[in-house]
Parts: sequence; C-alpha cells; structure tokens
Amino acid sequence: MSCFPEFPGTPSPPPLPNPLFECAIAPEPFTWAIASDNKTIVGADVDGYFRITLVSPDRIEKCYTHNGSGPTQSIVAACYMMDRIKR
Repeated sequence: MSCFPEFPGTPSPPPLPNPLFECAIAPEPFTWAIASDNKTIVGADVDGYFRITLVSPDRIEKCYTHNGSGPTQSIVAACYMMDRIKR
C-alpha cells in the first residue's frame, strides 16, 4: 500500500518500517484548521482542498477536491465515510 502518487519516470519513496503510518507522511506542504463548530476540519495542499466532518463519535466524512492546477492537471471531487474500528 502506498499513499504516494506514482508518476512515470519518478522514483518511488523508500518503504516505511510501519505501513500503518505511511499515509501520515506528506509528500507536499499542507495546512489544516478546525472550524468553530469543533466538528469540521478544512485543509489545503498545493493543488487541492480537504473537508473532514465529524458525523458521529465513530464516523467521519472526508472530502477532497482539486481543480487541475497541480502537476497531473486532473480535476477531482470525492467524498467518503470512514468508520473507526475499535480493537
């Protein structure tokens, strides 16, 4: 599993010792802010925007958009639910 985009002709990043944390490493600068409702997080990286909403104590909705200004020039809008798995 890799959270890094793969572009032809570019080297892949080295594997991480613990793949559970692989997605936590950002390949580009980003910033986040928590809204005043304490349930919404907005964020931006160099080519897109995030919105994360706390739906319930065990569920969040994560949305991401970008407008084609990045290296891939792709236009994306996607949302999905993420559920916490209690162990």
